[in-house]
Amino acid sequence: MKNLTYPLALTVALIISLTFFTQMSAQDKSTPPLTIITNPDELPQLTRTMHENLLNAARQGHLDDLLDLFESNELAPVLENKHIADPIDYWKKTSIDGTARDIMADLVQVFSRPPIKTKDGDYVWPYFAGIPLDKLNLSQQIDLFRLVGPQKASAMLKNNHYSHYEAKIGKDGTWHSFKKINAP
Repeated sequence: MKNLTYPLALTVALIISLTFFTQMSAQDKSTPPLTIITNPDELPQLTRTMHENLLNAARQGHLDDLLDLFESNELAPVLENKHIADPIDYWKKTSIDGTARDIMADLVQVFSRPPIKTKDGDYVWPYFAGIPLDKLNLSQQIDLFRLVGPQKASAMLKNNHYSHYEAKIGKDGTWHSFKKINAP
């Protein structure tokens, strides 16, 4: 009986291990790693078009063009964690000087960084918003410092959490959001 106990226990342990690793392997395949898109040509055409239109409107300071893009969606994009009926009025009221130029500058800065492709196939700018900050390499950390400044970047890195503006555009070109992510 003693001689059968050891091989039986070893067999049971082997079966449990194989089951565990098979399940882990299946999970890994079902949740692909997030991808930073460094080449804009890799974006779906509709996503790329919306990105370019938003970036151009903000760079030129054309609030009316931003409003047209805002209204081109079936559902309004989410701003500051809620839907806003009049984004231009909202941005003017929440901007530093009442012109919304600082908001447009933030939009340009966010959209000037590469996006990350999410698990659902949509795209989030900047890529910092989609990955743990402790995974950033040195050049990506410098990019974070350039985006938000040294004080904010240091705090974000310490907390391992991005807390600035993020934007999301769907794979179908739908502009889903431009909102500020708060620190935990």
